[in-house]
Order: sequence, then structure tokens, then C-alpha cells
Amino acid sequence: MLEAADGWLTFANAGHNLPLIRRADGQIEEVMSRGMVLGIMDDMTYDEATAALAPDDILLLYTDGITEAMDADGELFGKARLSDAVAHAAPATARDLIDAILAAVRAYIGNTPQADDLTIVAVKRIRN
Repeated sequence: MLEAADGWLTFANAGHNLPLIRRADGQIEEVMSRGMVLGIMDDMTYDEATAALAPDDILLLYTDGITEAMDADGELFGKARLSDAVAHAAPATARDLIDAILAAVRAYIGNTPQADDLTIVAVKRIRN
């Protein structure tokens, strides 16, 4: 849950990639929360964590298709390249960040067909 008024994010993770926050100054933070893949175990409890989004920070959610995109040699795009693309983007909007990441992935993979989706959700907290 994201509280738009104060920027507080409350979340749990059910085995997905850890979200990233791109701070207004370009710093990248991985948002930590632990949990098993949803539906694997009955009565599983999930850690709930919080993070604060300041004005101009961007929350980034993505599927493993981004980090597991492969080039012609079978090498993964990976978390390091994703973080680098996020850090070097100059996003005026959340859409700008998505476009920068997808451009970096496409440049990396070239014409290699992908086996998975490339899904990204970005939310930017704007100044009131």
C-alpha cells in the first residue's frame, strides 16, 4: 500500500524480485522484505516492511524477465545492469524511467528472442 499523502509504502514479498527505489539524487535502494513464493506452503506468513518515498523518488517493480533477458551468448542482463540503467537514467517521469530500462535491455539483447515477458511498473511521487 502506498500512502500518496506522506509517501509511506507498506509491502510484503511473495517470492518476487525485490523492488527498487530510485531516489531523486539518483541513488538506488533495494527494498527488502522476505517471503516464500505465494501458494507454496499452507499458513505461510510474510514479513511486512515499510519505506518512505520522498518527492521525485520512483518506486520500481519488475518481473524476472527484465533481469533474465539474455544476449546472443546466453548471458543475463542481471541486477547489476538494471541498477546501472536506473542510476544513469534522467527520468522526468516514471514513464521516462521505464523507457530507459527497456532501451537498455533491448540494446543488451539485440535480436535475441526472449523467452519471458519484460514487465515494469514505476510510480513517481510528485511534489504537492
